[in-house]
Order: sequence, then C-alpha cells, then structure tokens
Amino acid sequence: MSVCLTTIVSAAGFTVDGIRYTITDAAAQTVSVTGWDKDYFSEISDPTSPTVGTIDEDALGPENLELPWRILYNGLYYKLTGIGEEAFSGCLSLKAVTIPNTVASIGDYAFQDCENLKTVKVQWVSPLPIDESVFEGIDLSGSADDPDSGVTLVVLEGYENTYRNADVWKNFKNINGYRDMSVNILFKDENVKQ
Repeated sequence: MSVCLTTIVSAAGFTVDGIRYTITDAAAQTVSVTGWDKDYFSEISDPTSPTVGTIDEDALGPENLELPWRILYNGLYYKLTGIGEEAFSGCLSLKAVTIPNTVASIGDYAFQDCENLKTVKVQWVSPLPIDESVFEGIDLSGSADDPDSGVTLVVLEGYENTYRNADVWKNFKNINGYRDMSVNILFKDENVKQ
C-alpha cells in the first residue's frame, strides 16, 4: 500500500505564481518545472491595454522569469532540480529566464520556439549537458548585421570561455559574465577576505 501512495504523491503537482511543478521525489522534496498556467497570466495582464479580438494563448505567460531554487508549497520547501520536456515550448511572452544552479537537468525542447527570448542567465560553474533541442527554433547565434539579434547567455564571471567551448552552449553568439552577489560572507579577519 505504501508503494502506491508514494507513486500518487510523487506524481502530484502544484502551481505557484503561475508556474507548474511536478513533485519528482516526495521524500527528498524535489520538483521539476512542467510549464506555466495561461489562466494565471491572463488575469495579471495589463488592464490599461485591453486586447481586441482573439488572444494568442501562447503569448500569455511569464516574461522575465527567475526560477527559484526552492518553492514553498503547503508549508514545505521543495528544491527545484529540473526543467521538464517542453516546459516552456512555444512561450512567446518569455524574454528572459534565470536558471538556478540546483537544476540538474533540462528536458528536450524545454525552450523550443520561444521566439522572443533574449537572455538566458545560468548559475552553474560547469555547463550543464543539454540536448540541442532545448533551444530549438531560437536564433542563438544572431546576425552580424544586427547586433541586437540572437540570445545572450549570461554566466558566472570568469567562466565565459568554459561555456564558449561547451556543446550546445557554444552556439550562443553573446556570452557575458556576471558577479554573483547573492553570496554574503562575513570575515572577522580582513586579510582572509582579501
């Protein structure tokens, strides 16, 4: 009986802030992103610019998405460890996404045909192995004639060349570094800090 219950619980999912999650391991409290709730995003659209005619369902979704490394649901924190297959496939509203370093897998076609995606920010030191289909249908390389074309990959400062030499990630024309300011360390001895 407990095996059946575990299967039901691990197959359970929930939605927080319009993003759908599936529990991948109930005991370890891990989840994977499976998509977005179009109804949620249609309710928070700008009421001052009403749409006339039909609404493109694919245009309803997150715009600047910063995936959290942990998600609070029903009084428990769940760690985000994956982005599922086709999770954001065809999401026309998506312009920027930040992926935390807790994500250990990205499913095939996860960001396929996100035509308006301009920035992908990742927090891994080592590039996560992914399939080329993850960004299928997106112009990663850009055009020499248009400096604003293509998608910019933003990685931890000092690891730009690591990504320029990694499969799939090297397809991004623009790879920029950033400093991770989320880590705050207090030092008693200033010499150690330096």
